[in-house]
Amino acid sequence: MDNSACHECRSIAEEIAAAYADLWVSSDRRFKDAWIATYKMIGGTEEDFTRAEEILGPFRAASLPQLNFASDETMYGTVSARIREAIMRKCEHQALTGHKIRLALFPSSLSA
Repeated sequence: MDNSACHECRSIAEEIAAAYADLWVSSDRRFKDAWIATYKMIGGTEEDFTRAEEILGPFRAASLPQLNFASDETMYGTVSARIREAIMRKCEHQALTGHKIRLALFPSSLSA
């Protein structure tokens, strides 16, 4: 379904992008390094994987409650309330309308 004309879809995508941009600006070097390493690992090289493993440590299995995105605390730390609310709004809108909201979470303005 083409939802490019849906005002709500655009509004939600813009809010999520702004929330992630704010988080990026206020984050410390460790967070940014982990984010970049994870991003590069997806479809990356063996070097990218090794770097991510060094920064992030070994994979830890998690139970469903530990991954609960609706909670303030997850096994990975505090979730930004702004991001959580925007993602929940996205999920609700998609479920109610059948729209697919596409996100651009890595704008070129985000730099290490």
